[in-house]
Amino acid sequence: MERITSVQNTLVKELALLHERKGRRESGCFLVEGVRLVREALHCGAPVVRLLADETGLPALTEILAGLPGSDMLPETVPVTTEILAKLSDTKTPQGILAVIRLPGAEEPDFHVKRRILALERVQDPGNVGTMIRTADACGFDLVLVSADSADPWQPKVLRSTMGSIWHIAVAVTDDLTGMLGKATEAGIVTMAAHPRDARACWNTSLADDLLLVIGNEANGISSGMLERVGTTVMIPMAGSAESLNAASAASMLLYESLRQRSVP
Repeated sequence: MERITSVQNTLVKELALLHERKGRRESGCFLVEGVRLVREALHCGAPVVRLLADETGLPALTEILAGLPGSDMLPETVPVTTEILAKLSDTKTPQGILAVIRLPGAEEPDFHVKRRILALERVQDPGNVGTMIRTADACGFDLVLVSADSADPWQPKVLRSTMGSIWHIAVAVTDDLTGMLGKATEAGIVTMAAHPRDARACWNTSLADDLLLVIGNEANGISSGMLERVGTTVMIPMAGSAESLNAASAASMLLYESLRQRSVP
């Protein structure tokens, strides 16, 4: 394809809209930038629609594409200027490579297949959301459910925080997280919420079986409505003077406790 040199180009304007959640939803696509994330997306078979690269990124992209099977099925590569990459990039120092990827479909998760689930209720910090997706992947969970009022998992800051785990674990955004809990319960999955008070200690709670674990908002925790819907609550005992843990830290401890319990002979 002919090199695009103007930031006023129609394609560039359309891609710039993907910086916003509304633009991503309306187009059904999101942006991924940087050598590592783009390479991981391509190697994992992510539905890449288009690739963009400037003069500095083109050699690295060519090398990535050369290592992929089925060269006749590779997505289109669009040469662009560094100025255009800077306009579309979310980082201060773009690496010269960007991918346009289709969002996952909106089909409902199959809880007869996805049996270990992390659910995020109103988690606002993109770094926390990305870290929890990464940790859920590391701990062998099958799915991360993200409430629609949480940080969008397809925004650049979340994607970078996952360090590629976004391609290894299913992630779904839902407008009805409590409804998802009900369906998980019907499928025989234990539902549990992290809560700092009046809850059982994590090491005295069975986390090894099929499980849906809910992590709440950074400031306010689990909503009262969610607490009424979950089967039980679990806490992380603390010996110091800290009132609470960072949401991502708490999730990491509980996810690894689940992994530990599953690993015990």
